[in-house]
Amino acid sequence: MTPPYVPGNGVAGKVISVGEGVDPGWVSRYVVTDTRERGGSGGYASRP
Repeated sequence: MTPPYVPGNGVAGKVISVGEGVDPGWVSRYVVTDTRERGGSGGYASRP
């Protein structure tokens, strides 16, 4: 990585539910994305 590197722009997890109009086939899938494309600043979270 080329400095300066700011961690937190990638997020990943497992889909546990979907909203109305979303294909239920997404439930239980693992997903990953980069939040920088639309000006996002990343995100870290955990669920106990």
